[in-house]
Amino acid sequence: MAPGKKRYKVLVLFGSAGTPPANQDFSKELKTEDFAAEAHVIDALKQLGHEVRTLGVWDEAALIVDEIKANVPDVVFNLTEHFNEISAYDRNVAGLLEMMAVPYTGSSPTGLTLCKNKGMAKELLAYHKIRVPNFAIYSPGATIKRPNRLKFPLFIKPAEEEASYGISLDSFVEDDASFEERIRFVHERMNQPALAEEYIEGREIYVSLLGNERLRVLPFREVIFSAMPEGQPKFSTFKAKWDDAYRKRRGIQNVFAEPFPNGTDQGIANICKAVYRALRIRGYGRIDLRVTPAGVVFPSRNPMAVSTWGAWPRAIRSPQKTTAHTSSSPPNRATWSQRTRPPRPGGSRVSIVSRNASGMKIPVSRFSVAIATRSTSTAWRFACIATSAAANNPASGSDHGCRW
Repeated sequence: MAPGKKRYKVLVLFGSAGTPPANQDFSKELKTEDFAAEAHVIDALKQLGHEVRTLGVWDEAALIVDEIKANVPDVVFNLTEHFNEISAYDRNVAGLLEMMAVPYTGSSPTGLTLCKNKGMAKELLAYHKIRVPNFAIYSPGATIKRPNRLKFPLFIKPAEEEASYGISLDSFVEDDASFEERIRFVHERMNQPALAEEYIEGREIYVSLLGNERLRVLPFREVIFSAMPEGQPKFSTFKAKWDDAYRKRRGIQNVFAEPFPNGTDQGIANICKAVYRALRIRGYGRIDLRVTPAGVVFPSRNPMAVSTWGAWPRAIRSPQKTTAHTSSSPPNRATWSQRTRPPRPGGSRVSIVSRNASGMKIPVSRFSVAIATRSTSTAWRFACIATSAAANNPASGSDHGCRW
């Protein structure tokens, strides 16, 4: 750690694959691909000289309470995606941290709640006059009937899932029989409401953002479907994100997006900022979009988009955007609980970096998240900084495996 920089106590909190070991020893797991994001975060924090503790949780909230009481952290780096196998409970973990008055990274319970509920999110975006496809929500047990305002083709998906869970080629429907069948599938197999929305033909774009009040829009990423059968709709199913063989067979790649014509890029950036703010996303997140050939933008949302090979880290390591430095100018501030009292002032202004320890620019491929601080006259905030860790495979452009 550089002279004069404060050493912070950071608790890295993440979900374990089942009941965690009593001694909280995850040394073996952190060497596997499934825990790569967690490992990179921990490694980056240690390289910055901070004091790092880790805690894996599954279904015992008391573990979080006991750890924070016994070893009070300056901040919790919250990497939990679920609790007791329920993804919607990530908001409860954030709520617990708020009740314990400890700063933490990522979105608040409000943001996580809004983003996890697709119907509520679309209603809120529509209220803010942000264009969304026509849609309807069908709760289990409700009468399944398509309203006249919903025009085929339609897209059916679980209303409360993420990472494309429950999305397959059968999610695309063109008649009432298939429409009703797919909604029943979501009800019976996934035990949750189904969202039906008009299918939007167009480019599939991922836009990552960093910050709170001042937002930094990162380079756009795009999903390319180069070998899909003629006439088959192009969208990211669960297999398109997670099945390597399927991706290769269908020519699915995640790449930096080619620029849009006629100033559409700036329009996309403005819409993404509006979505980010409307859904109360804090710190960092990703907005998923469909952009029609006419340049009409239809956004989705994603409050926690930090993973080893996800669109967020890929975007932040773009050579056009991630050359940065430590400077006296304020950075884009990120991810810190809004309702907790901050620790004492300290630290330095830091922005996005893509250099090695000697200051040399390096080609990047792996992703880590590091903690840095910003001094102000009244308080400081923790910032979430994406950095590169190695140059193993800089040519790789894959985003598959992104869990958000």
